[in-house]
Amino acid sequence: MRLLSLYRRAIYLATLTQPNWNYIGLGTNDASLSLPAAALTNVHDRLAGDLFEAEDKAGSDAQLFPPKFDDDRGKFVQVDHDSLIKHGQLRIKLPASTPVASENTLPDFRGCADVRIYRVRFFLEGVKIKPDALSKGRCPIVDIDITQEGDSVYYDPSGNCHTFTHEPVDVKPSFRVSPSPDGATRLTVVDNGDIVSMVPRAGKVEKYAAPSPFATWTISLRDVDLASVDLSSVTKAWFEFFGTSRSFKASALKDKS
Repeated sequence: MRLLSLYRRAIYLATLTQPNWNYIGLGTNDASLSLPAAALTNVHDRLAGDLFEAEDKAGSDAQLFPPKFDDDRGKFVQVDHDSLIKHGQLRIKLPASTPVASENTLPDFRGCADVRIYRVRFFLEGVKIKPDALSKGRCPIVDIDITQEGDSVYYDPSGNCHTFTHEPVDVKPSFRVSPSPDGATRLTVVDNGDIVSMVPRAGKVEKYAAPSPFATWTISLRDVDLASVDLSSVTKAWFEFFGTSRSFKASALKDKS
């Protein structure tokens, strides 16, 4: 029964629609623990089929952002760089994108429903190479420790809100700092910060349901090599998200206005 419950949860997360126990053959919304094995096997098979169909459908109308996933920039969310640099850590809750935008709506996610993220990068503008490292020709790598705390919020295209509690997601994007001809520094991605794969790939990140960006995040600078980089002149800090989203239906925009 635990496996059936997990499948049911997986379908809910994939479709943002609760499976109906009557439809899948249990006859009641309260699954009995005394069902014969054959009945449970039948339910399992129907749930697995529904999940496959749901994922196939989800892939047919979800829009990738950015369209050129590995070439273009993702959706930006700027955070309080002063607090991050001062304390070495920042905890922030990103508000969900609702059918009708509000003052809290993140600009890059305006009008986006059912947002799923597969990759998250993080950058610091104004980071410098310390003189000693620069004199040795070093181009330091800056590692950022990020945790999505497992409180994902989704709005489906009809404008309904769904919340999921799951295991925290840890990711460690990084970028290289190198000098540029104009005397500033150039940031180059080293680790993309992949969370889950878009498709299953051997030896790569496994394909699991993608979390939402609308959750509580913790950003930590604990692994930054402060002997090589200077953060005192940082002027901006931001997430860069990559994933999929859908559009809200016209009825959702009307009903929620």
